[in-house]
Amino acid sequence: AISVRVIPLFLADWRWNVLHILKGTDLAAVYEKTHFHVPDMEEYIELLGSCIAKLRPDIIVHRLTGDGPKELLIAPLWTSAKRTVLNRFHQYLKQQDIWQGKDYHV
Repeated sequence: AISVRVIPLFLADWRWNVLHILKGTDLAAVYEKTHFHVPDMEEYIELLGSCIAKLRPDIIVHRLTGDGPKELLIAPLWTSAKRTVLNRFHQYLKQQDIWQGKDYHV
């Protein structure tokens, strides 16, 4: 499991990058051979929720997800539905009573 352990005091903003496996890349070749684990949308949302809860409340969040070119995307396919991911993430935050900084401790 990945967790946020240290957030530098000078950090002012945050951009979360999603792993995209795209056709024609070295990563795609490795994925085709090994089929390493790629988080599904629920795993991603849970991880993101955990990170947001630990993130300092004053940090500006610029990006929570992204989308690779659909014609090149091999995995994870759920990333091509960015609006769905964001809507599901907002639902998850409400259901779990999570907000940015909830679990932040100095």
